[in-house]
Amino acid sequence: MQCDAAGSMTGTVFVDEECVGRLKFASDTLFTWSQPVGVSLSADSRGVTNQRAGVWGTAVGSVGFSGGVHYWEIKVERADVGGIAIGICEKDDLGRVNMRRGWSFVNFRAVVHGRDERTYGEFYNAGDTIGVLLDMDAGKLRFFFDGFKFGEHIERDLGLAFDGLRGVVGRGKRPPTMFPFVAIRHSGNSVSVTRKWFSSSRVPPHAQIRVLASVKALLQSWYVASRGSEGGLTTFPGWFTTQSLRHWQRWRSGRWQRVKTRMGLQMDLDVTQHAVAAVAPGLCPGDVVVKVR
Repeated sequence: MQCDAAGSMTGTVFVDEECVGRLKFASDTLFTWSQPVGVSLSADSRGVTNQRAGVWGTAVGSVGFSGGVHYWEIKVERADVGGIAIGICEKDDLGRVNMRRGWSFVNFRAVVHGRDERTYGEFYNAGDTIGVLLDMDAGKLRFFFDGFKFGEHIERDLGLAFDGLRGVVGRGKRPPTMFPFVAIRHSGNSVSVTRKWFSSSRVPPHAQIRVLASVKALLQSWYVASRGSEGGLTTFPGWFTTQSLRHWQRWRSGRWQRVKTRMGLQMDLDVTQHAVAAVAPGLCPGDVVVKVR
């Protein structure tokens, strides 16, 4: 990973010494809101506020996704029960949005798609933050809750909300493109998209095949080793021994700490004093931060 002064960070994913994907996250937002209907947008297009009481107003993200894994968060600024729906949607052939074409999490503890509605997750209110994890490679959508319940701060994975979002994609057919989406019903209710996000493009098919071939070669070497090799020492693939040594050296240095993101990806974070101070001045490695409302 490389980080610049503006807070933008990019990284490259390697398999068998070959680049198979790139990651990017930054201090800016993943998208801004667009196509407002019955709502007003803030000056920076991050915030959405309803202007018509009792009528659903909508806004759509400026970026759509047909592949990859993407995570963003929506901060609830003001909300009445049953007045906020957060999720994704498709556009019709004319680029228009219909709430019934969306997959959303409503703040009366339910998920809705078309006329289908079922109980899901938690009630959420003003001050809470809802994380949205869209995996377009697997066609799955899940939500996260970050807020307060009975005076206690809670961060919770609410589980799988929707599956099968890619539909039946056959030869010559393109996967659907999903856009971040919000619907607000009550006048004065509002939300905003935060600067906390993560986005990973889809690994191309040729790279996936290469991964499978590399795993097969490794397992074959391991199988030969387990049975005892007739020619002496078993030779493992060069990429495996090189990366194993690299990971061992990083672990032994004590500089890096491995964490698992909400996207399911593992990342090594630099936990030295210099690195921590560059991101959060005044904090030291091992400090505990308590969040209060």
